Amino acid sequence: MDKIMRGVLRYRNVYRAQVAQEVRHLREHPETFHPEALWITCMDCRLLPSFQTQTRTGDMFVIRNSGNLIPHSMHCGEDLQVHPSCETAALDLCCRVAHINNVIVCGHSDCKAMNALYDIISSGSPPEKDGPLKMYLRRYAEPTLTKFETLIKSPKMQGPIQFDCSPALKPFRAFIDPEGVLNEKDKLSQLNVLQQMENLSSLRFLQDHLKQERVFPHAWWFHLDTGDYHIFDFKEERFIKLTDDNVETVLGLAAKASPTDNDKKGLLP
Repeated sequence: MDKIMRGVLRYRNVYRAQVAQEVRHLREHPETFHPEALWITCMDCRLLPSFQTQTRTGDMFVIRNSGNLIPHSMHCGEDLQVHPSCETAALDLCCRVAHINNVIVCGHSDCKAMNALYDIISSGSPPEKDGPLKMYLRRYAEPTLTKFETLIKSPKMQGPIQFDCSPALKPFRAFIDPEGVLNEKDKLSQLNVLQQMENLSSLRFLQDHLKQERVFPHAWWFHLDTGDYHIFDFKEERFIKLTDDNVETVLGLAAKASPTDNDKKGLLP
């Protein structure tokens, strides 16, 4: 607690006035308030979304949970009557109320939630011995588990894996780690990020927004050891590392791609 409290005091002494000024500016000039995205990521303490994206006050909404999961409609109901969740509430607030256009789901290497999910597969332990984390994963990461079993059986454990989204997004397929540099748990983590595209498209309250291209989903993955972001390219059917050399191309694909137009392919499904 000492580090946290002293950090609060350092914030007060160094940054508080600047942040307060930024908040006042957004309140007094609401026309300048244009958040870029809703960022859905893991709760892992090694992830610092604002720092690692260099975003500032008002740039991005952030929601975090164990494993960057979005519930599929089969778990919460298409109309959310079965089990409305924090994640679906955030999607409603950002996409339908605040008119945010981009939803970025970002997983990462050495994800403790994905390691626990992998243990469910490898250990074969019965559900009755699960703690709350594994119970949560068995329920909400069930589609990821199913696709990972398919990945295990594929040549060199690389896929391709098919993702069948709702009519709001066209289906896509993915090769997982075609370079063969990731361990099986990190392959599972990348697969899980892509599964959230399918889960997102299953939510009825978002389907019109997806069809009308008012909401664009993005699949990102962060490598903790290297500090690199990898973005899924739906044309190349794989994750590509974001670099100074390809950022303009990546931005161009993101701007032009349409999730409902089969003739336009890029970073959006």
